[in-house]
Amino acid sequence: ITTYYCKVTNDTPDMTNKLIAPVNAGEYAVFVENAGGTKYQAVETPIKLGTLTINKRQVTITADDKTSVYRDNLAKLTYTITPGTGLDKALVGTDKETVTLTTNATPTSAVSGTYEITGTYSISDNYDITFRPGTYILTKRVPVKEDLSITMPSNLEYNKEAKTVTVVPNPATGETLETKGLGNIKVYYGDTEVAPKDVGTYKIRVEIAEGENYFAMTEVLNLPDLIITPRPATVTITPAPTSKFGEEPVAIVGVPANVIEGDDLGLSLTANVTAESPV
Repeated sequence: ITTYYCKVTNDTPDMTNKLIAPVNAGEYAVFVENAGGTKYQAVETPIKLGTLTINKRQVTITADDKTSVYRDNLAKLTYTITPGTGLDKALVGTDKETVTLTTNATPTSAVSGTYEITGTYSISDNYDITFRPGTYILTKRVPVKEDLSITMPSNLEYNKEAKTVTVVPNPATGETLETKGLGNIKVYYGDTEVAPKDVGTYKIRVEIAEGENYFAMTEVLNLPDLIITPRPATVTITPAPTSKFGEEPVAIVGVPANVIEGDDLGLSLTANVTAESPV
């Protein structure tokens, strides 16, 4: 007596492929044949005993949740494969899964967003796969000096104009302040935000508030001192003052040059001469 199994497709057994012991998932018709013996004749038509169903093995592929800091490279996408209820392992023998994961997150995606990790996958027809997508989250970045473009005034000589230190997001990132998500940037000259005009040395510090994609700057960013230097000015005595012996010296008149309009040098010109000074 021989027992064999034939794969059933569309309710029809494939009698051309007789399997001794099926291993793949599917429905099989079970037949027996009797080749005959000393006391029994052979059975000309195989006898169908019933149907054997091998169920697909249940497995779950779960995309692992990931996170990274804004503007850093994205984390490597990984997954976990787990067996169905009551199974000791997910895959059998040398079976191997193929999984490709993708996400719509980018290094500069907004921190306020939540991004899905999806995937394509395959094993063999012997498995019933459930795929669970993951979540990608970006966290805020702590701003550092390298995130900023700092421009000091090109002319530090006094000219009655404000000497403004410009601090903006680093243009190397190709982002504007709005899309970059930095908070409000404040530049202080000593204890004030008003850019100085007068000669002097000013301590410069930068503060950044929390923004969409960045935390507030956790440490004060101190820049080199802003030093406004004096403007060179000249005073010419013209005409050369003269007086006669015994007369009071004439007033000395000086003509200033390279002086900003409206500024007063506060000059007081004197000479070490008197009415009785020798000729």
